[in-house]
Parts: sequence; C-alpha cells; structure tokens
Amino acid sequence: SIFHTQFKARRDGAVICAEILMGRVLEIENDELENVSNTNAWHQTFDTIYYRHPRQPLRDEFCIKSNEQILKWIMYIEPPSDTNVARYGLHTEFTDTKCRCI
Repeated sequence: SIFHTQFKARRDGAVICAEILMGRVLEIENDELENVSNTNAWHQTFDTIYYRHPRQPLRDEFCIKSNEQILKWIMYIEPPSDTNVARYGLHTEFTDTKCRCI
C-alpha cells in the first residue's frame, strides 16, 4: 500500500510501482546487510535481494541487480511535491503527453 511507503528513507511525495522479474532471490535481515552492501558479489548467484524487517514487515525492501528485470513501471507523484504533474497534464490518464518524454 502507498500508506506504508510514506517516509521511507526519510522522504515522501512519490511512489514507484513496478512489475519485476525476481529470478533467484536472496532473503536477508539486518544482521546480514553488510554481506551485500556496496558489493555486487551476490550477482553471481542471485538476481534479487529481499531485505526483511521482521519487527516492521511493512517496511520490507527489494534490490534487483539489473534494470532489465523491470517489466513494467509507473510513478505516482503527489501534487504538492511536484507542480509539473498538473503542468504537463499527468494528473489524468493519458495516451500522449505535452512534454513528449514519457
């Protein structure tokens, strides 16, 4: 739910919803985070990391190794956070945009 993503990483205003090809998943918790942070060694065996937050399960996270795993995506931006949403007509469904870049 969007509600539970608010204020993650001390930020809010936009939500990215994506359909991901997960592949082989490595499940970790906080005490194992140092094994995968700032390294791509896990890429040899896994495609995705599932970072579990046992005490706050609604804050679980995923990390993928390649943008090629992203099958579909959409971004929702709250209007107060970005005035371009209304400026470019992105606050309604569309098949073409004024900015011609989406």
